[in-house]
Amino acid sequence: EVVFIKGGKDKAEKIKGVVNSRGYVCPVCGSSELSEERQFNGMFRTILGPVDPMDEFFREIKGKDLSEKEMRGIYEGITKNSLVYLRPETAQAMFVQFLNVQQTTSQKVPFGIAQQGKSFRNEITVEHFIFRSCEFEQMEMEYFIEPGTQGEWLKYWTDTRMGWYGLYSNKPENFRLRQHDKDELAHYSDDCYDVEYLYPWGWGELEGVASRTDYDLKRHGAATGVKLSYFDQNKPDPETGKMGWRYVPFVIEPAAGLTRTLLALLLDAYTEESGVDAEGKEKSRTFLKLHPSLAPVKAAILPLVKKDGQPEKADEIAKALRAAGLNVSLDEQQSIGKRYAKHDEIGTPFCITVDPDTMKDDTVTVRFRDTAEQTRMPITEAVKLVIEKVRHPAPGAKK
Repeated sequence: EVVFIKGGKDKAEKIKGVVNSRGYVCPVCGSSELSEERQFNGMFRTILGPVDPMDEFFREIKGKDLSEKEMRGIYEGITKNSLVYLRPETAQAMFVQFLNVQQTTSQKVPFGIAQQGKSFRNEITVEHFIFRSCEFEQMEMEYFIEPGTQGEWLKYWTDTRMGWYGLYSNKPENFRLRQHDKDELAHYSDDCYDVEYLYPWGWGELEGVASRTDYDLKRHGAATGVKLSYFDQNKPDPETGKMGWRYVPFVIEPAAGLTRTLLALLLDAYTEESGVDAEGKEKSRTFLKLHPSLAPVKAAILPLVKKDGQPEKADEIAKALRAAGLNVSLDEQQSIGKRYAKHDEIGTPFCITVDPDTMKDDTVTVRFRDTAEQTRMPITEAVKLVIEKVRHPAPGAKK
């Protein structure tokens, strides 16, 4: 029989009896000897301040015959004023600051507040490199909307976010949008979609786009006594029919894991290519097919030799690109072939080679990472080409 522990399912408490009744086994070793379901805190708890409360705790219990419950009560009393939690998401600060941002910047609904930063989760298991870790980077936005419009705005943001991943990926078929089942929804949500990527170990979540209703703003308002509401003077109140409507906005939240997205884009970009060389021998090439705007090094400037003015000319080209705000590499070491291979592997989209002809006519050879093809062009055109190609796509652009 499945029984609920105190608080019940409505308060997000775990249930007892499921492990035995459903015959669950360990997916690793196959054992059915599993522990009973129990409460688990997904947040990291720590103590603020220079004093370790354990010292005071031990002094307090020393020489006393206390039960576990009594000792726990003493410890909680000692730590109650210094106990803090690391944030499990970046969202809540944006809800608290809703009114401040709306009023100081004269925003009209709909509008959004976005934030990027670290979050921390007390994971049961960390796995798959940086896919699941205790510390990670998030990108979140709270988009405040009129009540009743959440359906259309949820579609807008799911389409927009899927389009964003499509712009930067090579294999869009490895990204999908999955709607949550009703029993998956968080307590604050009336609908939610996950953007998922097909990792080598299976589908995994990159981002959730949730309709959070007005839950958070109302809860913060109730706790602080501050009404986190918005007044629209140009719309009639649905209840009274009078012009001017004050309401608590609903919220659409795109919440992306930046760390996971980085891993997904690296996996998407990793490419191994087979072919034959000029002598007919088999050869393979490994390169990182990153979107040019995401490549850490936008271009490599490669003098063929370290003499005859070629390094100086290469430096001029590098300075012109850096003046445009680009991160470029001036690379003089190793043979030209090894330099090409190195920059293929780190994802540099363009290699600009300075050779003896450059010193005569100010032309260079531009090598394209994805095809390994080479084109001769004037230096000015090469600089212009790189600057144009590494720009981020405009919002709503198609690949």
